[in-house]
Amino acid sequence: MNNIQSTHLLHLHKASIQNQLVIFVGAGVSANSGVPTWKNLTESFKNELPSSIKSETDDMKVAQIYKNTYGEKAYLDKVRDVLKDGKVAFNPIHRAILQLNPVHIITTNYDNLIEQSIESYYKQYDIITKDSDLPYYRYPNKVVKMHGDFRSGNIVLTEEDYYNYAANFP
Repeated sequence: MNNIQSTHLLHLHKASIQNQLVIFVGAGVSANSGVPTWKNLTESFKNELPSSIKSETDDMKVAQIYKNTYGEKAYLDKVRDVLKDGKVAFNPIHRAILQLNPVHIITTNYDNLIEQSIESYYKQYDIITKDSDLPYYRYPNKVVKMHGDFRSGNIVLTEEDYYNYAANFP
C-alpha cells in the first residue's frame, strides 16, 4: 500500500470515529448480489422494441422509448423484473459498509438491499426516497436514495427523468 492509499484510509477511519463518514453506494454493490447491470436492463428493453432501436447506444433514450411505447406500469414492471426486485439478498459488501458506521449512505440503487442489511444488523437509519420524506425523519442517520426506489415507483432512468431531475428531486 502506498502513502496516498494509507492517507485515504486514515481519513476514512477518522471520519468513522468522529461520526462524519458518508458513503456513496453505486450499482456495483448490488451487482455482487446478482442484480443485473444497467447494460443488461437496456438490452432487455431493446429485445422488446423495434429492430431500428437495436443500434441505439444512449441507454436513457432506450429506457424512454420503452416507457413511451409500453406505458408506465409495463415499464416499471420490466425494470423490477430484470433487476430482480424482491428476489435477491444483501451481500458481504453491504455488511462491510455498515461496519464502517457511516452517518449517511447515499445511493443511486433502486433496490432494498441496503435496507435489508440495516434491518439485519438492527441499525437505525431513515430511508429517504423522495423529498417529502425529509420532514418525517426520526434518526440522525439517513439512507438517501437519490434515484428513487421501487417501493415509491419514482426511479430515475429515462431521458425525461434525468432532464427533470432538479424539478422532481429538488
